[in-house]
Amino acid sequence: MVVGLEEIKTENGETINPGLAAGLQIGDMIIAIDGVEVHNADDVLSIIEDTDKKNVRLKIGRKNEIRYVDVEPVKSAVDGKFRLGVWVKEKTAGIGTLTYYRPYDGSFGALGHGITDAETGSVLKVADGQLLNAKVLSLKEGKKGDPGEIRGIFYEADEP
Repeated sequence: MVVGLEEIKTENGETINPGLAAGLQIGDMIIAIDGVEVHNADDVLSIIEDTDKKNVRLKIGRKNEIRYVDVEPVKSAVDGKFRLGVWVKEKTAGIGTLTYYRPYDGSFGALGHGITDAETGSVLKVADGQLLNAKVLSLKEGKKGDPGEIRGIFYEADEP
């Protein structure tokens, strides 16, 4: 997910934000770069840093739509690597309820809720996860037009 946009100082002294110039927005989900699926922020960095192309095509998700955006990476004067001028992240956390656990294969099911990114207000798509011990600190009951909320603290986060 794109969580920020920044200008890049290029080797020729220009300051530019290629992602912004191409129309990327905070909250966009980068799904693929030049047809290569990305699964995390490191994938985005490694593909862009090592590119030798003048233009890359991003497949993005924006508000339940799939779009394609062409971006021209620029070489950073700071480290000599190609950059898009975007900050991306992939990690998130939310509290749900464990429904079942199968110790013989480690699989589980959990009832959760949509997780909204605090920085962008976007509901994040979550495909998998890990279980952590948690202590629920407060509950806010949901009402029509006003969603509820569970707040808690994660324990033993290093050993899910």
